[in-house]
Amino acid sequence: MGAMAAISEDDFREISNYAIQVYCQDFPAFSDRISIEKLSARSVAAISEWPDVADAKDGYGRWDWTAIYFDRRKSKFINFSISLDGVIEGVVSARIEASNIAIEFIQRKGGSDAMKGRITPIAVLLSAVFAYTKELSTVSIDKPAPFIVDYYKTYLSGYSLELHDELVTKIITRVENIIRPQ
Repeated sequence: MGAMAAISEDDFREISNYAIQVYCQDFPAFSDRISIEKLSARSVAAISEWPDVADAKDGYGRWDWTAIYFDRRKSKFINFSISLDGVIEGVVSARIEASNIAIEFIQRKGGSDAMKGRITPIAVLLSAVFAYTKELSTVSIDKPAPFIVDYYKTYLSGYSLELHDELVTKIITRVENIIRPQ
């Protein structure tokens, strides 16, 4: 696949609205409350105010979202925030590869349980919809924190694992295992 053009704001909005609609079929109470936006300087500023939770998560989650935002605004990345009632509750950065969307960073707002257990499934679903629209075949979570590999596997049915020295380096599945386009 050649160089991929950056996704337009209109396309991103359409893809994210569809992902929210699909997610809310199972959770209708969230239908008018969840929003997904491309990562912006405004959202990065809000994220920088989040409490540090890395010590409670074996060092995971201490990411510099300002650097991620500025380094990953190129067309080979999709970076987005997930909000509930206008408050950012999660943030995701994924790499667009030749046939895969690789979720590389995913973080939920520390100290907030408003979207606990919901950021990952929404991130995986949006990544799958995006992959489908770009004719990519798989979605993965790369370099997952070891203590939540089993949790991540629940959202990637039909998954396979890539290992290095018995450590999971990638959980990957086909797009059609996540969404069933009509």
